Amino acid sequence: MINSDNLIKWLTICANLAILVGLVFVILEIRQNNDALKIQSQDAIAEGFLQLNLASISDSSVARVWVIGLHEPERLTDVEAIQFSFHLRGVFNQLHRIHSLYSRGTISELEWSDFAKEAAFMMSTKGGQLYFQDNWVRNSFGKDVQKYKDVIPNINFQLGRDSLPL
Repeated sequence: MINSDNLIKWLTICANLAILVGLVFVILEIRQNNDALKIQSQDAIAEGFLQLNLASISDSSVARVWVIGLHEPERLTDVEAIQFSFHLRGVFNQLHRIHSLYSRGTISELEWSDFAKEAAFMMSTKGGQLYFQDNWVRNSFGKDVQKYKDVIPNINFQLGRDSLPL
């Protein structure tokens, strides 16, 4: 016959093992959930950029406004300046979302650096400077992008400029 003290010890050991197995299960579930959230965030960003890019790809006048707005914003009409402003805001909303993921450790420095270089380039253009002249350095997004601005003078971004009816 089993002693009641031995029975209590074995039940305690079994209960503790069950708790450990449960904790391991919870940790694995949290990791899988984290991975799923990262993928979902990256999909949302890709979808946002896709929508912006489709606007430029499907309508040459949007692409024209974008290129002129970046390089020679003074040539834009009032309506085109508004279109450029909203398109640039859309791009920077996407870049800001990516920066938020970077700040929270969801994406790596390497992944962020490519987007930061793109943001730094846009901010270095004549149109970008007009748009962001006073407000882009105030937050951590601007400061993190500013680290990459020294790379920009070596980039000659033409993006099919010669083929567009400017």
